[in-house]
Amino acid sequence: MTILGKFFTVLVFVMSAVFMAFAVMVFVTHKNWRDYAVSKDPNKLGLEEQVRQRENLVQQLQQKLQAAENTLASEQASRKFALAVMQTKLTQLAKDLQESENKLTTLVASHGTATATLATNTERLTSLTGQVDVMRADIRTTQQDRDLQFLAVVNLTDELNQAAGTKVRLEERGKQLSSQLTQFTHLLKVNGISFEYPPKNAPPKISGQVLAINRGDLVEISIGGDDGIKENHELDVYRNNEYVGRIVIRRTMPDRSVGQIIPKYMKDRIRQGDNVTTKFG
Repeated sequence: MTILGKFFTVLVFVMSAVFMAFAVMVFVTHKNWRDYAVSKDPNKLGLEEQVRQRENLVQQLQQKLQAAENTLASEQASRKFALAVMQTKLTQLAKDLQESENKLTTLVASHGTATATLATNTERLTSLTGQVDVMRADIRTTQQDRDLQFLAVVNLTDELNQAAGTKVRLEERGKQLSSQLTQFTHLLKVNGISFEYPPKNAPPKISGQVLAINRGDLVEISIGGDDGIKENHELDVYRNNEYVGRIVIRRTMPDRSVGQIIPKYMKDRIRQGDNVTTKFG
């Protein structure tokens, strides 16, 4: 092999090494543009996904812009309406102001007349005030007299009502007493009792005991003349709060008496130790 051939051989080897180095460098620095364009990795989105998100963002911004424009149009319409209302009110206020100025002019013109009338009325008021004061004094005096007379009438009316009530009560009581007197008189006549007070034959209210039973129908008791018991007094006999019979006094002594049993009143046989009283029950 000639020197030129060797030179070309070495040159080819060197160039092969250089190209191989270029190939290695290209392989190492190679980038998958398709994955770079369509990648959906959250950490490194592809160009297609970025463009889609940008389009969505642009769409949302356009919607917000449209809503803002609609809101602005609505606010502008509201402001125009409010401005029209305020303009109407301003016109009405200007008209009212003109009318008020006209009224003020009229009032100022009539103020002089009113002042003169007020002076005249003040003089009349002073005069009437004096008359009213006099009339009030007269009214107070009249009211005091009327009040005194009214109190007198009220007192007399109360006394009259009390007297009328007392009269009615006394008349009712008189009727009751008259009726009771009639009943008592009838009862006294029916029982043959004389209308006297105190009754001659009424025994005093007193109690005693049966001391002895003598000869069948005679009873000796523990109360006598010193106790107010007299002949012909009738006494009831009872035992343990139960009615037994009745006796009539035939003979009295200072500390005891002798009575005779009345058969028609007998409910049980009288025994020694039974109680006697002038009024049983």
